[in-house]
Amino acid sequence: MAKMGTADAIRHLKLGSSVELSQEQLIQLQSTLTSILDDIQNYIESRNYEYVLCGGSALGAYRHQGFIPWDDDIDIMMPRSDYNAFIKFCKKNAVGFKIADYTNSNVKQ
Repeated sequence: MAKMGTADAIRHLKLGSSVELSQEQLIQLQSTLTSILDDIQNYIESRNYEYVLCGGSALGAYRHQGFIPWDDDIDIMMPRSDYNAFIKFCKKNAVGFKIADYTNSNVKQ
């Protein structure tokens, strides 16, 4: 498989395609995700919303002081009222990233 840039990898991921990333691409993607998380954190904290990292993001923060070496996403949990307000903001402002939740993922309720 030919190498692809991080932007191309993200574009493929947004389309729901499975993309194999090189180690360099994964590191670039994790750097981009860190910037996205910083923006999310700034917005959430400026409105006094509650949130926690969960799943692989929490494990990576604790065990690796960053990402699990193979992780390619951010996992956040919020109380429903804060989440609803955050989603409303994201939809209104076309934030440029996909939020996967129970309404648009393959997770069974």
